[in-house]
Amino acid sequence: FPAWLHEPLQVLPFRYCLSFPIEIMLGRLTLDQIAFGLIVQYAWVIGLSATFRLMWRRGLRLYGAVGA
Repeated sequence: FPAWLHEPLQVLPFRYCLSFPIEIMLGRLTLDQIAFGLIVQYAWVIGLSATFRLMWRRGLRLYGAVGA
């Protein structure tokens, strides 16, 4: 990847599914990096959960079926 794109890609959730736990087990990360990674993961969980709830509520409002 280009150098300018490297940093934004570091906060996407895909890295934290596989690479992050492996790097922790191999001892390649400092405590600060581990803490930052956990904060990023938590932020993704909160953000995606909020998005899901909004979409779910809007879907229920717009849902229409026979007998509903």
